[in-house]
Amino acid sequence: MCDNDAIVERMTDCGLQAIKTAKEESVRLRHNFIGAEFLLLGLVGHRNTASYTLSSFGLNLKRTRQEVERVIGQGSGYFTEDFNFTAQGKEILNSSLEEAEKAGRYEINSSDILLALIQKEKNRGGSVSKVFDYLDVDIDDLRLSLLERLQKEELPDSSG
Repeated sequence: MCDNDAIVERMTDCGLQAIKTAKEESVRLRHNFIGAEFLLLGLVGHRNTASYTLSSFGLNLKRTRQEVERVIGQGSGYFTEDFNFTAQGKEILNSSLEEAEKAGRYEINSSDILLALIQKEKNRGGSVSKVFDYLDVDIDDLRLSLLERLQKEELPDSSG
């Protein structure tokens, strides 16, 4: 198991942007941690394979923010210099590294983060599962759609 800094160093620009946005969304809701729900917001908030897949299920940043706030509420607004990942956030980062390695890649991209998030939520039924329920997103269909999108991206260009 890698430490979070080592994992973040292996992220693509899209992966890093998702983490940065997750932190911004956490601050916006007055929390001082990054958990699965903020990773979801980080993924929805940018143009990448994960966000395209999520948007095909009706998720956009505004709507997802509303549901995340509905599930976890506003935080205390107390902030420290250190901005930490929750235990589940750390598990998702570790699993995203495993997803990248399974695909034969060194770098972790947004899709790896989303696949890891889906797997953890499916096993645990945490806050993101509640958000998906409120937004009528079937987690198995989401995973399948993402895998299909990834498979299409890997196909060679047949136009010549």
